Amino acid sequence: METITELQAPASKFFDFVADHTNAPQRQSGIDEIRRITPSPIGLGTEHELARRFAGMKVVTRNRFIDYEPGRFVAFELPSSKMTGAAS
Repeated sequence: METITELQAPASKFFDFVADHTNAPQRQSGIDEIRRITPSPIGLGTEHELARRFAGMKVVTRNRFIDYEPGRFVAFELPSSKMTGAAS
C-alpha cells in the first residue's frame, strides 16, 4: 500500500518531522508508543521500537532505516517481517 500526500510548502520543512519516527503517534493512529533505540542523529541504520494495537492485541515491532537522504528521502524495513516503508 502506498500513500501520497502533497503539501503546499517545501518538503524540507516537513521532512525532519516525518523522518523522526518518534513523532509517528501524532500523525498515525494505532501507535501506542515508539522510541528510538539507536543514538542520534537520525540516519542510515537508525532503529525504533514501536507498540501498536492490532486485532485487540499489543504488537511490538522494530524498524530500521535502510536508506536515508537528509531532507529528501527515508526508507525503512521491519527486520522481523517482510514489510517495508518509505517517505520522500
